[in-house]
Amino acid sequence: MVLLNYIKFPIIVLISFILVGCGDERLPDSKNNEKIVRIGTADNNGRLSGLLGLAKQLGYLEEELQKVDYQYSISGFAGAGPAVNEGLATNAIDIAVYADFPGIIATSRGVPLKLIMSEDSSINANIAVRKDSNIHSLADLKGKKVALPRGTYMQRYFTLFIEQQGYKLSDFNIIQMTNDAESALLNGAIDAMVWTEQSTARLENKSPTITTLYSTRTEPELSGISVIVGREAFINQNENVIKAMNIALLKASKYAQNNPDQAEILLAKESDTNVEIIKKIHDFHSIDSFSKRYSVNITDNDIRKLKQTQQFLIDNKIITKPIDIKNWVYTKK
Repeated sequence: MVLLNYIKFPIIVLISFILVGCGDERLPDSKNNEKIVRIGTADNNGRLSGLLGLAKQLGYLEEELQKVDYQYSISGFAGAGPAVNEGLATNAIDIAVYADFPGIIATSRGVPLKLIMSEDSSINANIAVRKDSNIHSLADLKGKKVALPRGTYMQRYFTLFIEQQGYKLSDFNIIQMTNDAESALLNGAIDAMVWTEQSTARLENKSPTITTLYSTRTEPELSGISVIVGREAFINQNENVIKAMNIALLKASKYAQNNPDQAEILLAKESDTNVEIIKKIHDFHSIDSFSKRYSVNITDNDIRKLKQTQQFLIDNKIITKPIDIKNWVYTKK
């Protein structure tokens, strides 16, 4: 049985109090011998846009978890990565799927987490502006209002990208925003937003007035990693759940490689978006990119990128205590 499936049950969206949504999870009756793994995502609607979402749509996640007498629930957090971290810290969820940036922050600050696997080794971010804004370069954007969610890989991308071009954060009017950024850009309250590739692509599709100014597509080293982390206490007591999820993602990865068109259709359904947007953000048709992005198990290149992310966090005084990245990766006991 799957809890909170889009068809059978509504996704729980946690209502924010301060940093994190906190809500009543109303779950249908389950079998006495079935337990629940609670999965949190930074999408406020609880949508899963990567391999985990594909595994859900294909039934692999349900199938593999049922083998170990588990179900799953999905909770969406409105405050991006920092809100998901609060959910992990307060034991509101067991597993989180989000970018590497907040995962490292939480672990450095004492939340006992383990990195389980990689959902996508190259998640992209865009800088979007209005077409009628006459903003065509960073020089044009200087001094103007730029919205970005702090504590996310979008912050890292924007900071390092402008530094490469000879600018610094103080050259721009940086505004902390999460889900309000899209409407703020549409109505002209801000001049640009730095957000996920999927969100900006969705906004461009929704409104012809929005366009992408810059993207990590041209700066791949500044892209993030979509990771799946878990509370260490939960992992230690439920290694069979981690194994089941790993199998489900590996099966989803293989399916996407062999059936890219159908995988895109299923992810579009899961993400509540159109197929063209999914085609734009995923590289299911590229043999070379696929093997690099969707390996699931943590690779040496993932470790290298994670170390770079941690160094950025230290250099910008976002964290003061480094973690052992290799030791952070979960290994079966």
